[in-house]
Amino acid sequence: MRRKLLHVAVLMVVAMAGCALDPVGLLLSNQGLGSLIESGPDYLLFDYDPGELLRVVQPDNTLLDSYVRRPAAIDRHAAVLVLHGATPQFIRTSTDHAAWFGLAANRYLADAGYTVVSLDYPETSSPLLTGDLTAALHMGEWLQQHGLEVFGTRRLYVLGLSRGAILAQHVNLHLAVDGVVSLAGVTDFENLDLTDFSNDENVNNMVLLARAYYGEYDEAPEIWRQLSTVNRVDEMLARMLVVHGTADGTVPVDQAIRLERAARQSGRSDITFHYVSGAGHWAFMLPEVHQVIQGYLMKLDGAD
Repeated sequence: MRRKLLHVAVLMVVAMAGCALDPVGLLLSNQGLGSLIESGPDYLLFDYDPGELLRVVQPDNTLLDSYVRRPAAIDRHAAVLVLHGATPQFIRTSTDHAAWFGLAANRYLADAGYTVVSLDYPETSSPLLTGDLTAALHMGEWLQQHGLEVFGTRRLYVLGLSRGAILAQHVNLHLAVDGVVSLAGVTDFENLDLTDFSNDENVNNMVLLARAYYGEYDEAPEIWRQLSTVNRVDEMLARMLVVHGTADGTVPVDQAIRLERAARQSGRSDITFHYVSGAGHWAFMLPEVHQVIQGYLMKLDGAD
C-alpha cells in the first residue's frame, strides 16, 4: 500500500510539472474525476460512485475510460468486458451510455460475482470496426495482462449489445478470451435491408457511415465479406452465446438465424443460440436473459 501511495504521489508531481506528452499527464487530464484509488505505469483508477473509473493510455497516447463495478459479495475472479450499443436518444453521450451499461444495466453480473468493465469506446464519430475495435482489443489485452493484479480476475469474457455485439464478435476473431456473449448483433451486412430500420436513426447512421468509409457492397465485396461474421465462424477463437429477441425491430432475428445456420454448417457446436420469444431489441434487460447469461458464464467458469 505504501508503494502504491508513493507511486501516486510521484505521478501527480510529474503531471503538475506540465509534461504534456507524458502518459501520466494524459491520465490526470479532464475534469470531474473522483478521488484517486491506485495507479500503475499506464493506468489510474478513480472512485466513481457506485463503482470505479479505470483510465488507460493506449500506445498512441489516446485515453480509454472504462466504468467498473466489482462483485458485491461472491467473487468469481472473472472480468466481463461489456461493449454498449449505439447511444439511444434518451442517453446524452457515449460516455453516459458506457457508465449506465456497466454500472446499472449489467449490475446483475456484479451481483453474480463478476467484475464488470464497461468500455467507453469511440462510437458515433468512428466508422464501424475501426477505432472502436482497436479500443476493444486494447482493453481486452490490458485486462488479460493486468486483471489479476488490479481486480483479482483470472478469466476474461466479452459481452456486447447491438453495435457492441458486432465488436464482441470481431474481438473473438483476434483475441483469445474465455467466452463471448453477443446480444442482438448484425452478422451479415450484405443481407441487411436498411429499409427495415427507417425508424432507427442509430442503425441507419452506423451502416451509412460504414458504407461511406468502406465503399458500397458491390464496390468492396471482400471487405464486406470480412466484416460479416456469418462468413467467419471457422475463425472464431472462443466459445460464444448468441441471444436475440424474435420480435427485434432494430436488428432482425434473421441475423442470428443466419449465423446459426453458418455455425451448424461449420460444425461449431461451441457457438450456441438462445431466442427470446416475442422480445425486442432490449431483450437484454429481461430476467430470463440475465439467467441465461449467468448460467452460460458460470458453466464456462468450470469448463477448464
